[in-house]
Amino acid sequence: MRRAGFTLIELVVVIGTIAFLIALLLPAVQSAREAARRAQCANNLKQIGLALHGYHDGHGCLPAGRVIAHDPRYVVPGAPCAGSTDRSHLVSILPHIEQSPLYNAINHGLSILSVENGTIHAAAVSAFACPSDPDSGGERRGRFSESTPFPVSISRVSSTSYAGIMGSGYSQAIPDPRLLCRPDPSEIAKANGCLNDLAPLAFATVTDGLSHTLIMAEKSTTILRGLVNSTNSPVADTSGWWFLGDFGHTLIVSAVPPNAYRLVTSVHTSASATSSSSMHPGGIQALSADGSVRFIKDSIDSARWDPASGLAILGGPPGVWQKLATRNGGEIINDDDY
Repeated sequence: MRRAGFTLIELVVVIGTIAFLIALLLPAVQSAREAARRAQCANNLKQIGLALHGYHDGHGCLPAGRVIAHDPRYVVPGAPCAGSTDRSHLVSILPHIEQSPLYNAINHGLSILSVENGTIHAAAVSAFACPSDPDSGGERRGRFSESTPFPVSISRVSSTSYAGIMGSGYSQAIPDPRLLCRPDPSEIAKANGCLNDLAPLAFATVTDGLSHTLIMAEKSTTILRGLVNSTNSPVADTSGWWFLGDFGHTLIVSAVPPNAYRLVTSVHTSASATSSSSMHPGGIQALSADGSVRFIKDSIDSARWDPASGLAILGGPPGVWQKLATRNGGEIINDDDY
C-alpha cells in the first residue's frame, strides 16, 4: 500500500505560505517592539524630569547646563577664570534618580575628567540610555581631546541618549578672560534656554510657561557613526558622554529641526552632535519643563537650515521648534502646533 506523503509541489506551497505569513507578521512584531522601546524612552525622560524638579525643590533652581572647572591643572596662567567645560546637569541630578553612590564617588573639587574621577567615566546609568539607541549606555571608546589631567588619550566612557536644551541657537556665555572674567553680553542674550551657561535658573524665569518650554530632548549617540569633525577625527569618539556638560555631549540647541542628521549630506560636520536626534521613526521624544513628555515629529515647523552644512540659515524667522526651546521669548504656542 502506498504511503501518504507530500509531493514536491505541495512542500513548496507550504513553505511559501509559511514564509508569506512570517513576512506579514514581522513588521507587526518589529512595530510592537519599537512601541515598547519608545515607551521606555519616554519613561526615562519622565524620571529625569522628576529628578530635575527634585533638584529644583532642594536648591531653588535648576542645575546649570555647563559648569566650568577651575582645576589648577587646566587654568591658563594669568587668567583666573579660565578653565575647561566640566560636569553636566545629569551629574547634578544623580542623587535624585537613586544614584547617590555614583554621585558620592565623584571628587567634586576636581575636574570631572581628571584621573581621580576616572572610575565614573564608564559607569552606565540606565535612565540615561534610550533602548532604541544601541550605542548609548554601554561602555565604548572615548577620545579626550584636551590635555592633562587625563590618564590616557583614549579611555572608556559611557554615553547618553538625552541632552539639555540650551536654547534656540548656539551660545557660550561663560566667563571670558578677555572681559575681566565676565561673560560676553551678546552671548548672554542668546542663552535663552533652561539649561545653559548662566547662573542656575529657577522655574519662575520660564515665563513662556512650563508646558510649552522644552528642557531636554533625545540626542542619539548611534547616529554619530561615520561622522568626522573638521580635523577628520571620529565625532563618535568625542561626543555623547553623560558626565560632561558641553555641546555634543549633554547639551543641544534647536537651531535645526529634529533628526536633521537624516538629511545632512556631508560627513565632515559635527552639527549632528549638537541637535536633537533619535533612532525612533518619524521624530524624537522631548521633556517639557513641567515634567511631561511628548513625541515631536520631524515635520514640526522649523527655521530654515542648510543640509549641506547641517547649520541654520541666520536671519530667518524662528519656527515652532525654535520657540519651544526658549524660556522667555514671549511666543504664543498652541498644543496643536506640534
